[in-house]
Amino acid sequence: MLANFMGHSVFQRGLQDYLTIHKYGNAARNDLWNAFSEALKRNGKYVNIQEVMDQWTLQKGYPVITILGNAKAEKRVTITQQRFIYDISAKTKTFEHRNSSYSSILQLPVADSINHCGRK
Repeated sequence: MLANFMGHSVFQRGLQDYLTIHKYGNAARNDLWNAFSEALKRNGKYVNIQEVMDQWTLQKGYPVITILGNAKAEKRVTITQQRFIYDISAKTKTFEHRNSSYSSILQLPVADSINHCGRK
């Protein structure tokens, strides 16, 4: 998911930089996210990868995305997100990190494409 979001070549460059910098030493999770953010920055994109990935790696469950087409309005869709947790009895408290709370809504990269087959 992250490689698709960043672009495979940028992802590979960030990973290569991370491994080169930390090849004979210790590293923390944030070091990897920072290397990815720096790789994106070199390509003119300013995304805090740590902020995006902390939502994925520090919370329970995963998102279930529903995309519904609108029969009345062509080229319109409704996208909803719910958190799936297998153990329904699991506590659903929010994770507090750096004076902010993560909710059950995750940042998700969404790309759209329009099928132009048969159209001129």
